[in-house]
Formats: sequence, structure tokens, C-alpha cells
Amino acid sequence: MSKQQKLIFTGEMGPTPDHLHAQTAALGVVLTDVQFGEVLETINELYQVKQNIYFEEIAAVVDEVTQLVEQPARLLGLQITLGKSLVPSATVTLKTSEGKQVTTEAAGNSSMDAIFSAIQHAMHMRVFLSDFNYGTVTPGINALGKATVTVEHHGQHVIARAYSTDILEAGAKAFLIALNKIELNRKEQFRS
Repeated sequence: MSKQQKLIFTGEMGPTPDHLHAQTAALGVVLTDVQFGEVLETINELYQVKQNIYFEEIAAVVDEVTQLVEQPARLLGLQITLGKSLVPSATVTLKTSEGKQVTTEAAGNSSMDAIFSAIQHAMHMRVFLSDFNYGTVTPGINALGKATVTVEHHGQHVIARAYSTDILEAGAKAFLIALNKIELNRKEQFRS
């Protein structure tokens, strides 16, 4: 990373709700109580992994949480199987808006392809993935990564971003956010 990263939380001073409120306010973002709770939970989980949390990571988590007001489905679990003589497969567990857990498995040409196929199956939706990008937000061994997907569904192009210290999880979350956006748009059209 070429620019200087602004360290916010360290091993000596972990995340507190008041300090996190100040950081989200510095972003100029107004979060609902539910959104703030999700940001705080994610930052605390990230802190358990790396103990140094940068402002850019807080901004990334806020970006992910604020993409959707509601999420019809959330990623609960992800398991990958791959090996030299194995076809990559993924098992994905989602929690639906009704609170049900759905677990699906799929194979693919790559781990990411298998993950995307499993999520589509769980969501009962078929989309075309037109772009997938991944990069890091911060430096280091446990760098927070950003996955961006662009999917097409019936002529509608949807872009979604998600963040994780694991590229496969970030990709899965971004893909799921894209499908959630499509699902919410579909529900909105039925209401009209």
C-alpha cells in the first residue's frame, strides 16, 4: 500500500462503541442501530484476528453493511474441498429472512465457481457473473481484502462489494449481497 494507513484500534486499546461511533461519524455516515451493531460485531471479530484495526478497515465494514437496508439471506458458513485430483466443491450455509438455515453443495471449475454455484442454488436464482475482482484494503499477513462482483440478471447489472481476511469468504459475501440486491429489487417490483 502506497499511502499511510491510519491505525485506530491496537492491542492496547480495542474497539469500544463510543470510539467506533466517532470513527463512523468521521466517515459522514449515519447508521441505524442495527447497522451499527453489525459494524461493531464485525470490527470486534476482525480485532480478534489481527488486533490492529485501521480507519480504512472501518470504512470498508461500513461500506459492506450499508449496501443493503435489509438482507434476505446471510452467509453463516462456508466449506471448501479442493485438491490435486479433486474437483473443487463448496458447501454453503445461509440464513434466510425467515430465519431458516439452508445448506447447499456444488462443484465448479474453481473454488470460487463452486461457491457461486452453491449460493445460486440456495437462493433459487441463476445469474451471469460478468466480473470478479479482489484486492487488499490494508497491508499485512491478515490484510482485509475487498471482493467486488458484477452479476447480470435479466438485463440488470448489479455490483456488490464485501470484505474479509479470506478471499473466498469475501467473494462469497459479495456474490450473496449481489443476489440479495436482485431479490430485494424483485420484491419491490411486486409491491408496485
